[in-house]
Amino acid sequence: MMTGNVRARLGLGETLYGLLVKMPSQAIIEMCAKAGFDLTVIDCEHGAGETNELEHHIRAAESFGIPAFVRIGSHSSIETLRALDAGASGIIVPHVVSKEDAVKAVQSVYYPPVGKRGLATSTRAGGHTLVDIQEHIKGAEQNITVILQIEDGEAISVLNEISNVNHVHMLFIGINDLSLSLGYPGQSDHPVVLSAVEKIIATIKQSDHLLLGAIAQNEQEARFWKEKGAKMILFPSTYLFAQKLLQLVDVLKS
Repeated sequence: MMTGNVRARLGLGETLYGLLVKMPSQAIIEMCAKAGFDLTVIDCEHGAGETNELEHHIRAAESFGIPAFVRIGSHSSIETLRALDAGASGIIVPHVVSKEDAVKAVQSVYYPPVGKRGLATSTRAGGHTLVDIQEHIKGAEQNITVILQIEDGEAISVLNEISNVNHVHMLFIGINDLSLSLGYPGQSDHPVVLSAVEKIIATIKQSDHLLLGAIAQNEQEARFWKEKGAKMILFPSTYLFAQKLLQLVDVLKS
């Protein structure tokens, strides 16, 4: 049921742009696709994404030809399973701080022998029993993207351990929580924060299988991350919407 192959496009060196959807609105996903974004990410950590709404959001994305990822709200294997069973093309796991966290993420995403994901062909991802089981398992192994979010100071000292876990495709910098964790909330340009960012980037460059991802709130931040080598850049829907409203009101009342 997955639309497009993000892993294949990333493998070709493309930089993909997506919308991090924080509001429970299929209309936003439709606008995201029609505007030309490469993917959408349904936020179940800080957003309003609920498990029972995931299928509708993912179906909306697929109907307009773009893949839907899910940022889960915890390290729960059940939460990962529900997102994948709903048809998610990729999973973003927040607050990964150890090799064990990374291994658990991989095990939650993949079927045996790589992982421990449970199989149910009655699900949407399984084709509601109308898709060959072997075809479904092979498709999941070849197409699902696993992204680990690095956003805690304690993760910086074990980056090499995290990066050595197989079947992970991207490390995604969560700059807000990273700056908070390091004692400089909201100061993404503080030298201590930038030093941690550079360590993450250096670890990725030393790896033979990892790519860089990040969140940008505007064009300038997007250019910054692209210059740093980011291959997936996400824009938060709520921020874009709220800032545009603020700009409009400022102009109208000036």
